[in-house]
Amino acid sequence: MALLAWAQAWRDGAEPPLPTQPSVAFGISCAQAELVGELPQAADYRAAPLCSGDPDELFARLAAMPGEKVAKVKVGLWEAVRDGMVVNLLLEAIPDLQLRLDANRAWTPLKAQQFAKYVNPAYRQRNCFS
Repeated sequence: MALLAWAQAWRDGAEPPLPTQPSVAFGISCAQAELVGELPQAADYRAAPLCSGDPDELFARLAAMPGEKVAKVKVGLWEAVRDGMVVNLLLEAIPDLQLRLDANRAWTPLKAQQFAKYVNPAYRQRNCFS
């Protein structure tokens, strides 16, 4: 609904603010950038594998990745201590791995602080949020 309402207002000549849903706002901003030629003609798009399933298979798959190793971890589904332990385990096992952490807006500020407390400070630079 947010996209439809925005598109109708835009079509009618208005400049409506982007919707509050991040995925909708991102999609609209990409479409706008493409319309005015702000997107590059070519880019290096790589999918980041989702860390799930059997840990032994996951570690082997991540370690064998060519080039820059980037993977995605869903956090915010469990307790902050568990999420922190999983992140520490992955980053300790694969020294050149970078993680994209996706909490799907499930964290309160307190939960985010608790998670940060459990992540090894030496590993914090290797995490980003998506």
